[in-house]
Amino acid sequence: MLFRSPSKYLLSSFGTEAALRISYFEGDETYIQTLFREAYYASPDTALDLPEAQVYIYPQGEESGRQRIVEVLLTYHLEQKELQRRRTALARRANEIVVSIWGTEGDEAIQTVSAAVLDAGHYDPEGGGSAYDALVAGAADSEGLALAALLLAQRLELTGMVVPGTLDGSPHFWNVVRTESGYRHLDLTRGADSRGQYPLLSDREMAALGYRTVFWSLAYVDWYVDDQPTAEEAFSKLIPRIHNGAIVLLHSTSRTNAEILDELLT
Repeated sequence: MLFRSPSKYLLSSFGTEAALRISYFEGDETYIQTLFREAYYASPDTALDLPEAQVYIYPQGEESGRQRIVEVLLTYHLEQKELQRRRTALARRANEIVVSIWGTEGDEAIQTVSAAVLDAGHYDPEGGGSAYDALVAGAADSEGLALAALLLAQRLELTGMVVPGTLDGSPHFWNVVRTESGYRHLDLTRGADSRGQYPLLSDREMAALGYRTVFWSLAYVDWYVDDQPTAEEAFSKLIPRIHNGAIVLLHSTSRTNAEILDELLT
């Protein structure tokens, strides 16, 4: 979906409005808001203040055809000057930390990143929800710790994401990271175990501990309406990564997804 790049740019610049003409768009306001949340959590260096998003799609109705104008207005809680200050301070601190831990790879790098985050800031359920709070201010909630871990992981070229979900029914955030044994869950609020290692948990282990995800396990680039993958390309991206209990994100605007869905489910 072509709105992903503009949404990422808008958030990274702390912009307040954007409008885009989109062909073959059948989504709604909730779908666009979801895209903005995805873009926000994928960019921890600028995920400093989740804005309130107002979405307007027009014209409405079947008579408008398959083309829409999508307008988004963002309202931040912090002033622009403060957002810019925090971004600069966070970048400086992240660079300092990365220099000190550079050279580790694989699962060792994941452990090093985990330790670095908790060396810089401790877990506080009432703390702030950004990487700035964790790495600069010194205390953050689960959201802030997860964003800080993703930021350092990205700097070390590790693959991961922030996962919003619940723990025992309450909102909670953690990371999914690619390890030498596949994708695993990492929750820094749990701290290290008796061996000084930060647990990398499977889907089954997370469920047993009371975690519930409201995110997906995997996705692939299927949203560019005018540049759709072939069925073979889609299967090559999806099949190797699917596992028991996986939540697969497939966009309804994809012609390829419509073609492969029956076969994919069987």
